[in-house]
Amino acid sequence: MRFLSFDNIITTGVILLILKFFFVIFQIDFLNQLNNQIQDFQINDIVFSRLKDKNAVEPDTNIVIVNIGELKRDKIAEQINIINRFEPKMIALDVAFSKVKGDELDKPLAEALSKVKTLVLVSRLSYDKDRDEINLMKSIPLFTQYAQCGFANFIDEEDFRTVRKFSPREYVNKDPVMAFSVKVAELYYPPAVKKLFDRNNESEIIYFERNLNKYRVIDCEEVFSKRDGFGFVKGKIVLFGYLGPDVKTLSTEDNFYTPMNSNYIGKSYPDMYGVVVHANIISMLLNGRYINAMPEIYVLILTIVLAYLTMAAFSYLRYRFAEAYESLSLVFILAESAFFFFVMFSLLYYFNYYLNLKNMFFVLAISEMISESYFGSIKPLTKRVIDKIGSKFKPTKM
Repeated sequence: MRFLSFDNIITTGVILLILKFFFVIFQIDFLNQLNNQIQDFQINDIVFSRLKDKNAVEPDTNIVIVNIGELKRDKIAEQINIINRFEPKMIALDVAFSKVKGDELDKPLAEALSKVKTLVLVSRLSYDKDRDEINLMKSIPLFTQYAQCGFANFIDEEDFRTVRKFSPREYVNKDPVMAFSVKVAELYYPPAVKKLFDRNNESEIIYFERNLNKYRVIDCEEVFSKRDGFGFVKGKIVLFGYLGPDVKTLSTEDNFYTPMNSNYIGKSYPDMYGVVVHANIISMLLNGRYINAMPEIYVLILTIVLAYLTMAAFSYLRYRFAEAYESLSLVFILAESAFFFFVMFSLLYYFNYYLNLKNMFFVLAISEMISESYFGSIKPLTKRVIDKIGSKFKPTKM
């Protein structure tokens, strides 16, 4: 039994072809939802949702979140005026003001924004597929004249996918535009963002540690009822954003699935508001806690190598332990699956290193079946066909 064999190459090739085209069948409408759930799930989500000790995570005291609820612009202006009196280092609004609403609502907000020393407003990237270009949508100039802007888009935020990554910077008409959270972090502590861009990554995995219970939160009506009690915001980052009508009432508006969702399979309800996702990114940048990831090309090479080793192991078990092959192959699959789980979890949990071996679990699920089909049916049948064809061309003995 040779380690490098034509049989192992063929079975590995078949598995890789199935792996490449398997999800095409799920493009059928009634299977599309199942396809989304399968592709959206990542095993490393379990680390964030179950294995990380959330109680051991310290609150981030650099960031205060203010809920705007369903307030109109004039009341948001009043919130800003109240908070701004206590001299936060900066105020950032994860709120789009894209349309004129009239002087009664707009003028008070513009006046409040004009008094903020360091202000960041949110913008949004719009992708025009027909023209293959990116457009930037900002709030109206009446407000943006007092602020710097950053885009709020997350990677994979559409179609209720889990938000795991963010793009630090995009280009609009060849001009660089920073993400909202990156712009906030830059204005608060520039060296943190220099470190981010020194990494030279097009996207970064978000290091999720905190939800609302790990940030200082001021509810929308609390701003007005305790207007003299916010001395703790002095020198802090204050993020204004939507946290539901009040923080006790859940809402799906501007709410996302994240790896911290306890229901990581068949998620039923989004678990984190957009402004809290931004807060997690800001915390990550200021603390320098990055998740490094193996480049996709290396993941592909590793998957091919592991798939070949798996098929070689099945071939060895088949020839060396023919009578006990079925039992041993099952044990091997379970042992290899457990090993991959252990490696992936350990790398992320202890070293903040993300290794995406999700495809290997699919390989293990079909590998024994492919091996059995090849050695039990395809190879013998092919050999008989070749022998039969070959016999027709043998010279007849006289």
